[in-house]
Amino acid sequence: MPEQLTTFDPRSLSPHNFRDISYQKVFVFPGAKRSYIHYERRRIEGKSFYTSFPDKTKGFLYYWTHPDLPPTSGQIRFRITRSKNPQGFDRGRDFCLPSGIPWYMTLAYLAGKKTYAGVCDILVRDGLVTRDAIKQLRPCSESVRLMPRQATVITSPDEIFPICLPQLNPVVYLAAAGESKQIRKIRIELRKNEEIYNFIEPGKQVFALVQFVYPKKYERKDWVPHLRIAHVYATDGPVTTGVPSSIKPRAMYPRRDFIAWCKEFDQS
Repeated sequence: MPEQLTTFDPRSLSPHNFRDISYQKVFVFPGAKRSYIHYERRRIEGKSFYTSFPDKTKGFLYYWTHPDLPPTSGQIRFRITRSKNPQGFDRGRDFCLPSGIPWYMTLAYLAGKKTYAGVCDILVRDGLVTRDAIKQLRPCSESVRLMPRQATVITSPDEIFPICLPQLNPVVYLAAAGESKQIRKIRIELRKNEEIYNFIEPGKQVFALVQFVYPKKYERKDWVPHLRIAHVYATDGPVTTGVPSSIKPRAMYPRRDFIAWCKEFDQS
């Protein structure tokens, strides 16, 4: 039985935190019943199956964030390394899905699951997240039935948030202003001919950090915010060539919910 994970802080890892999860369909966090992670879930002929982690999935679970992201947008990722020595962490690479984007679990997903309370406690203890961030996200996660592991929760209209591109209909969750527990699910419909497709290998995706940019007036019937692209990351690192400055979505559903959400913050 592997020892219980003691930290997700890349600066404090020890050989005890090293994990080999190759060929496992489900990995259970040691010391936390029913707290498990999986690689992929696929549906074949109407039935759902877990896909096993591939060979050489060895390394460290760790907490990832970015200086431009708010405290509520961190993720648990898996860093593949050659050995148990944590000094090799920086020379490793993040474990990725077949599409090329990192495998990850968002803080929003973890915060609303009682089975991950121990994981959140470790993150708070190590100063990686605050207890306030957990409390802010918990109602969002609890109010969304079957929230995806990679769910993006946005807590204010001006914050930068992560998104995987290209995808035609990304979904984001909007947390209400103040103490309200209301959560709005918004689908963004992107255009198929956007410049974002020009520098990405067919069948692959990139991990992007974006921000909503707003027209001056809400009254126009076709009003939809643009997405300003702040950063783009591929499997081998940052992408700086050929990246458009922004994306203009085709539509947003339900748009009235998004406008109402923005106005909540205008009034707060």
